[in-house]
Amino acid sequence: MIQPTQVVRDGRTWCAAAAASQKDERLRVKLAAAGYEEEVIVEMQRDELKAIYAEVLVKGPKPIATYQPPGFAYDPELERANLEFEQRKWQTEMEERQRREQREDEERQKREQREKEERQRKQFLEAEQIQVRREELARMRERDKIEDERKDSPVAKGKLFGDATRASAIRMGFDAIEIVAFFKNCEQLFGVYGVPDSLKAILIRPFLNEKARAYLAKLDPNVLGQYDTLKQALLREFKLTPNSYLEANVTLTFHKVV
Repeated sequence: MIQPTQVVRDGRTWCAAAAASQKDERLRVKLAAAGYEEEVIVEMQRDELKAIYAEVLVKGPKPIATYQPPGFAYDPELERANLEFEQRKWQTEMEERQRREQREDEERQKREQREKEERQRKQFLEAEQIQVRREELARMRERDKIEDERKDSPVAKGKLFGDATRASAIRMGFDAIEIVAFFKNCEQLFGVYGVPDSLKAILIRPFLNEKARAYLAKLDPNVLGQYDTLKQALLREFKLTPNSYLEANVTLTFHKVV
């Protein structure tokens, strides 16, 4: 029966043998690198391998036995030239790689710069278009404001009312019915065109009859400036009392119905 202690001892023995074998292989690799033939060093034992490697360390490579094919001769100058060639080739490849990477980096930077400039250009154009639209909108608002002010101005209101009255052929007559019809039609036009109170008295003056226009020179400016006071003054001048005004208004309504 195998004892546990024996198993441990055998395992340690095997591990030690494996470690020694690995060391021998490393010595053979180093001797092969020093120029010794693999067929020669593979047959050497550990002690011999250590002795030869020590000699190599002291005196340099010294092959025990080498085989050279017929016509082969070792040329140190040729080997040095080959080594220099490989070094130059490697250096050239490295320089070419660096130049390629530099070109790619420069192209990337240029591309990013172009993209940045393009974004800035688009942003500038968009901002410029927004500014143009804002200015155009401001001009339109200002134009509309001026137009509204022009329409609401006394001159515009006067012209509008004058055109409307001329188109309606409204003139103040001399009898009660015509006078009542004049004021009634004027007040209807005032409502249609939104004539302010401050303009009403001024706007009816061109359409008064001769007697009414002559009478205006006798009136106080405060009376002339207000439509209601001017209307009452003219009604008194033409002897139109409330009753007669009512009768004329009824007659006018009767004629319209008929």
